[in-house]
Amino acid sequence: MWFLVLLLVGMIGCVVWLYQRKSPVERDQQQLSAALWVDHVDAELALAQSLIHGSPPDYERAYSLLQQLSQQHELPEAYVYMAFMQQQGLGRPVDLNAAKSLLETAHQRGSDEASFYLGQIYQTEQNIAQALYWYQYGVARGNANAQYQLAEFYLEGQGVEQDLEKAKSIWMDAAKKGQVDAQYRLAEALWYGHYFSQDQVLAQQYLHQAVEQQHPQAIALLQQLQQHKGLVRDDSIHLQHIKQQAFKGDANAQYQYCLAVLKQLIDGEQRDAVLALLKQESQKQQAYALSLLGSAYYFAWGVEANTRQAFQFWTRAAAKQEPIALCSLAMLQQQGVLIEQPNLTQAFKLYQQAAATDSYTAQFLLAQCYIYGQGIALDATRGLKLLQQAATQFDIQVKDKADILYSLGRFYAERLNVFEDQARAHSYLTLAAQEGSTLAALDLAYAYLNGVNGFEHNDQQARDYFSQAQQQGSIEAQTQLAILLLDGRGGGVDHAQAFAYLQHATEQDNALAITHLARCYEQGLGVGEDMQQALVLYQQAMQMGEAQAFYHMGRLTAQGHGVVRNLEQAVNYLNQAKNLGYAKAAQLIASLQQEY
Repeated sequence: MWFLVLLLVGMIGCVVWLYQRKSPVERDQQQLSAALWVDHVDAELALAQSLIHGSPPDYERAYSLLQQLSQQHELPEAYVYMAFMQQQGLGRPVDLNAAKSLLETAHQRGSDEASFYLGQIYQTEQNIAQALYWYQYGVARGNANAQYQLAEFYLEGQGVEQDLEKAKSIWMDAAKKGQVDAQYRLAEALWYGHYFSQDQVLAQQYLHQAVEQQHPQAIALLQQLQQHKGLVRDDSIHLQHIKQQAFKGDANAQYQYCLAVLKQLIDGEQRDAVLALLKQESQKQQAYALSLLGSAYYFAWGVEANTRQAFQFWTRAAAKQEPIALCSLAMLQQQGVLIEQPNLTQAFKLYQQAAATDSYTAQFLLAQCYIYGQGIALDATRGLKLLQQAATQFDIQVKDKADILYSLGRFYAERLNVFEDQARAHSYLTLAAQEGSTLAALDLAYAYLNGVNGFEHNDQQARDYFSQAQQQGSIEAQTQLAILLLDGRGGGVDHAQAFAYLQHATEQDNALAITHLARCYEQGLGVGEDMQQALVLYQQAMQMGEAQAFYHMGRLTAQGHGVVRNLEQAVNYLNQAKNLGYAKAAQLIASLQQEY
């Protein structure tokens, strides 16, 4: 009986539901309307943003659009942008109280960004209690920027009791969400052991994450921590950073970015656009544009070579004391271009004029005049002093003849240099190596090993120069030489000598040497096979942050060779290797994912 009653009630409910349910067409129309509404609102908001940041900006129209969005749709983002305009005085007087009111409204409508910006305003006003209140709200809503700021308070004990572990935990969560400042601060603190226990492996992972987001301090720290790379350092990150700074309006970065595009070092497809921009700026008598156009016509960067046109652009730029233009005119005087014969005295005067602007390029070129007596009486002491100042650009300390030759070699090898001359660089570096420069020998070894900067790949030459640097006491060179000996690259295989070199470098705590010593034990190269000793050494190198050690442990764990096979752990190891900059790890991860 009860069963029949329940069945009857259920049937009646179904009939009512079917009767009241919207038709599929009506439902589709509703969904389409909602999607169109979202698209419309997003487009209006994007338009307002473009009007604020446009060139020239249209603040009145932007504010009007934002007011409409806030009134008609109660859009939190509209209130946030209106507050930004009030705070910065964009198209209206600065009014922090109005900004706070708008941000509080945005907060009430669910904006986590509003909480963060309120915290910033109160922090600027030194109202720490209110700043903490709003940052905590932002953190509760998952705002990574608020997390970064709140962690700073716990780190310094500002407004709260100092709690380093809490600061670290909050930063780590923010870093996981991609907050770049948190990534950098964690990298710095963990690398040096400031505030937290030292963990250089984790530090490098955070550092590479921050570098991928073009964090300028992270880029500088990474370059500082990297081993000597000389001519083969990876310029791609540096060039991307220059591009980012150029788009932010940094004048020096704009010059460097345009030069990089003209030389096809980055964004080669933008060369015509950059040339058009430079011509437009040259009409406004912009010195950097005139100088770069002169170089473009002289070196045929995207235009037909025209020395007279180059001379005219350089002359106009030199009138504004643009140092590269002055140096370029000096070069024409030295080479006797467009004049009857070379005029070294006039070239010297132009270099001297350019060096007065503190241009490191001009300092290098002027130093050469003193060192080789070109246009002025030979004065090695003065030339050395100039080079010591200029070579700080490459973190080189110039003390003797070998250093002089090496610094000049690095100058001419520099890619972001109008006067780049790889043949001359090669000549100077070779002479420097002959004079006993370990750095020059390393640069030449890496250049031959990788086939860069006009050098053809040549393992034999690389091996010879690594051997020279190794004999001069370079542990880095000894390690690289051992790797070549292990694989028989550039000559015969010599496992015994390689093993001896790696043992010595390992005693000097060289992480790469420890990794390849582990490889010797794993594969029985120059020593009896000992898998347990190999694993111990791989673990040791991983603790030192060596990317290749993580890669090999990932490889072994994926294979189940010497350890329990565990694909999840293998991928973890490989991801750490990838995060530390070892490109080969990404290939193995992809292979494992495809296979399994």
